Amino acid sequence: MRWVDVKSYIGLDRRGGGSGFRIFDRRGRATGGAPPSLATALRQLRLRCLDTQDAEGLSAFCVRALGVMQLAEAYGKVDVALRLTALVEDLNQRTDYEAIVEMLEQVMPEIEAAAA
Repeated sequence: MRWVDVKSYIGLDRRGGGSGFRIFDRRGRATGGAPPSLATALRQLRLRCLDTQDAEGLSAFCVRALGVMQLAEAYGKVDVALRLTALVEDLNQRTDYEAIVEMLEQVMPEIEAAAA
């Protein structure tokens, strides 16, 4: 299981193994690596709560939350994955950013406790 964490995508590496030699490969460095622990990924997600005061920050939070959801499923923490999925679905329906920040301050500790 390899983990990709770049600006445009976060989650499990979906690429196949391949031969290792790619002609005209434009990637400057390998983006895949060992996945973080679930606790580390949830702490990183909690830090993204600070940037949810606008639509761009909320979108970035939702992308990271879905990546952490994939990681939770890979580690066998289905209850955490379900909570994160429900959280993202709820966030996609809201537009009041102040209420979103307050909600995240309440929900994120509960999700982190479920992962322990």
